[in-house]
Amino acid sequence: MYRDSFSEIVNKIKHNGDKLCSLVIASRSKPLLVTGKTSKIIYLHENVRIPGYFLEGMQSDGVLGPHPDIHPDNTAISLNYDLRYHFANLYRVSKSLKKAVSNGIKRLHGVTLTHPRKLEKAPRKEQWEKIAERISNLPMLFYENEFSKKIPGINFIKNGHNSAVEIAIPGKRSTPWEGDILIQSQFQVDAISLSYRPPYGIG
Repeated sequence: MYRDSFSEIVNKIKHNGDKLCSLVIASRSKPLLVTGKTSKIIYLHENVRIPGYFLEGMQSDGVLGPHPDIHPDNTAISLNYDLRYHFANLYRVSKSLKKAVSNGIKRLHGVTLTHPRKLEKAPRKEQWEKIAERISNLPMLFYENEFSKKIPGINFIKNGHNSAVEIAIPGKRSTPWEGDILIQSQFQVDAISLSYRPPYGIG
């Protein structure tokens, strides 16, 4: 379920005081090579920066790092994946909510609601369009642990005063990349936890 994908993170922040830490994977002097199924180079990405985050927690040996319940392989979550995932599921949940409300009103009151395809004035339409456009333009570059995941497709289309958002769930698997990278992360140690294990075994 969609709720299960983030509820554990929220609960650990709320009840345990765990915190989110930032992470950036960036290309060094050479561009990243995006390869296909036959290891053939499809295209190059220069000056890459893939921002993300991880939930900090205590690991089994007493060292702080990515929380083992959320990141069992000492990984992180890229924003290129996470924003697409939550935006697509927001639409999916909204569609289910609309159907549930319509069915409830029809069953209780015998009233059938109409759903016009086009609203005269959608609330905050401009803000939603900007969000959809920015997410659809995010680069298709993800963290290594996300290569096997299916990435929701977000496609924003605008033609004059008309606009539309095409969403594909669950989407397609991401395309792997390879290259020389720099991993940057921010974390803090204290008098109790003198050791830290950053994501992907760096440090």
